[in-house]
Amino acid sequence: MDGIRRADALQHTHPWQTSGRRSCCVVWTRSTSWYTRIPCGTHANSSRWAQAREPLWSWKAKPNGKAQVTQCWDEKYCYWLDETLTELVVLNTKDVSEAKRISWTNNVNVTSYDAKTGKFTHRSSVSLGNESPTVKVFPAWHANLSIYPHFYFQCFSFQGKRRGKPTNIGPHNSIARINVETEVVEYLELPFPVPDVDGETASAMGTLYPK
Repeated sequence: MDGIRRADALQHTHPWQTSGRRSCCVVWTRSTSWYTRIPCGTHANSSRWAQAREPLWSWKAKPNGKAQVTQCWDEKYCYWLDETLTELVVLNTKDVSEAKRISWTNNVNVTSYDAKTGKFTHRSSVSLGNESPTVKVFPAWHANLSIYPHFYFQCFSFQGKRRGKPTNIGPHNSIARINVETEVVEYLELPFPVPDVDGETASAMGTLYPK
């Protein structure tokens, strides 16, 4: 990938064995960056040096997209997970054409855990934008996974002031699961706090990072 900044290109890289060929390509993303030659979006480059200079295919996101996460793909779909959107962009892996977009805020199922009673509460057809206070979904940068037909990601969790404004990021302490075929979106609150792991530290948004 001649001329592409390594820290930008390789941070979100996934080897991909192309169907029916004895070769691999690398599926990667570029978010908002100083580097403008490669557009913001999802791209695939051949692992063969002679063919690696130009992408095999590209899908362009909006100019200021922020997909600063480990992107995922499976045999059928690859996924654009952008913190500035309220929907998962589902792309066809074979040619990166856009298959669908699935809202992760409207008509979702939410399972919450009450630490006082030790019980779960399930709600269906929830619009997170109508909650009080409004819930903003902020996918964690490092914790998403595709196991077809499901796509999973961890939700950052924070309630307070962010950049001087009241903010409610959630759902609290939850994992999201999206069925990319039925388009059912579910949130499950985990029934335990962030663990105290030796050698790691918890961030303000309820996740762990190495010290």
